[in-house]
Amino acid sequence: MFLLLLRVFSPRTVANLVVQPSKLNRSGGTGLTKEQADWLRALMATNRSGPMRGALRGLATFDSCSWLKEIKASTIVVGGTHDTAVPQYHFDTLVNRIPGLVAD
Repeated sequence: MFLLLLRVFSPRTVANLVVQPSKLNRSGGTGLTKEQADWLRALMATNRSGPMRGALRGLATFDSCSWLKEIKASTIVVGGTHDTAVPQYHFDTLVNRIPGLVAD
């Protein structure tokens, strides 16, 4: 959907359409504050449509699973019950695929 919007509208217009401050939700999680939403809109507005579409395609197809087993450094994976940025299955994938990682 975001890629389609960038074909029709400028990054500034798309940012104004999709980036909105949030209110506290029922599960206790929060979204963006007004200041964070303003910052993100301004950041998105500085981009050109073509490179932004390319970056979004890369994000949509990125998959780190194949190289997680190669991580040798001490690693901490942080997640929370009300984490709205990282789904639980992504957290579980990291915890289960990084060798030697101990989860509490």
